Amino acid sequence: HDMRHHILVLKELALGSETADLLHYLENMSGKLSEVEREVYCANPTVNAVISSYIAQAKKAGCAVTAKIFLPEQIPFDEMDICMVLANAIENAKNACDLVEEEKRYLHIKVEFLEDKKLFVSIKNPCSQPVNLDDNGVPIYLGSDEHGVGMKSMNEITEKYHGFLRCKCEEEEFTFQAVMFGSKSKE
Repeated sequence: HDMRHHILVLKELALGSETADLLHYLENMSGKLSEVEREVYCANPTVNAVISSYIAQAKKAGCAVTAKIFLPEQIPFDEMDICMVLANAIENAKNACDLVEEEKRYLHIKVEFLEDKKLFVSIKNPCSQPVNLDDNGVPIYLGSDEHGVGMKSMNEITEKYHGFLRCKCEEEEFTFQAVMFGSKSKE
């Protein structure tokens, strides 16, 4: 959500020909990005940048993070789609951790690109309260706020790649899983 706000500001500054303001904003963003310690989680630089940023936020919030990310430099998916799925899923998991005591906060992240061009994503985190799921294992969000927008986006992206996502909440642990197939043509 933060990145979307930054992009809107940048777009407005660029459309308004506010070059000095645009440069100042970019310098400010650049400084904040350099504050985030960049760890190397995978060979794909775009995905790694997103994962690094969101994992850093989770660690700052007191989450113990284990990340096993097996992605090559080149993947047969639109990198922005994969970044959107990972950013939303990690952010959702971090937000769920905010609802439990700090000593119980954790994220277990596993992302694998398998030889048959299948991308598998699994994220586990503590869950302080039950989550309502539909028949397909997708959380049901009630209300008119922004809850559920990210999950809807992730579901659309997995479907774009002839895949699916499933969630479950058992024994106070929430599990997000998504599978996407890169061998199919992208729409």
